[in-house]
Amino acid sequence: MKWLSFLRTLTKIIFVLSIIFMAYLIPILFVMIFAKDIVPEDIIYIISNESTGSIGVEEYLYATAIILSLGFYIYALYLFKKVLAYFHKREVFHENVVRYFNQSGKAVLNGYMIELFAVILYNFLVKQQTSVSTDFIMYSFLIVGVGLFFIVLSEVFLMAKNLKEDNDLTI
Repeated sequence: MKWLSFLRTLTKIIFVLSIIFMAYLIPILFVMIFAKDIVPEDIIYIISNESTGSIGVEEYLYATAIILSLGFYIYALYLFKKVLAYFHKREVFHENVVRYFNQSGKAVLNGYMIELFAVILYNFLVKQQTSVSTDFIMYSFLIVGVGLFFIVLSEVFLMAKNLKEDNDLTI
């Protein structure tokens, strides 16, 4: 149980830091979109490790899509935090555990799909790049793997829950 406590604490810390990060990121995006006149002109904006000099509509849409995908990842982390709370209470086969695992897997996959389309559209249409980095491919496998892992884990917990209920009914 000490590893479960450690994982719960680590998840809470990462979740709080993610919420703080989003709490700063969203207002910064709105200021850059709607109050361009208060942002100094000599600031060089960095998007995808390239200096663009100025931000156009494409960059705003790209940044909004990335923030939206981060929101999905944070939601998945929130659901995972709730699952760990059930594990801590030793309610491993609670119906919400199955639902939260499934929803967190779907949230990870939805966040990745938004991020993937944003990166592909931005790189191919705006930056006119036709190559994809190896790091992005490995990141893609990792994120899709995590999302599918949570969905499969929900199915495993559902089967285990049903077996436990059947076992409890037999004499």
